[in-house]
Amino acid sequence: MKRSIQTIALAAALLLAGTASVASTNAAVKGRENDSDCLFFRSIHDWRALDSTHMIVWGPGSRTPYLVTLSFPLNDMRYAWRLAFIDGNRDGTLCSYGRDAVVVPDRFTSWRSSIRGISRLDDEGIAALEAQYDVKLRRDRGKAATAG
Repeated sequence: MKRSIQTIALAAALLLAGTASVASTNAAVKGRENDSDCLFFRSIHDWRALDSTHMIVWGPGSRTPYLVTLSFPLNDMRYAWRLAFIDGNRDGTLCSYGRDAVVVPDRFTSWRSSIRGISRLDDEGIAALEAQYDVKLRRDRGKAATAG
């Protein structure tokens, strides 16, 4: 009986920790009320997984970052060297509607998760995610002019 109570308490703590992580990631894009942005598949330049349900996708010219939130965790996403973006409704865009998804291919199977939200990030949002995940997400925007 004591062991089952400890198991339930541990499960509740893990659930709350996951909820706090999602809440803090959502706080990083607090300036964005709308998480239904879209980007064209042809304009996807690069991606970087932050955790099992959040990733950054760089759009046009590799300078426009988007936070992509998945509806189902893809545990291997952080270690994958390739991903597939699925255009569910074949409209040429990656959106949070239209059955669009992200797939992590494995040697024997593939893991798929639909997209729950996409938000274009501004400098504040990128800075918040860099601090939260301890990563560098900003892209150099050309060579800076040097004083001579």
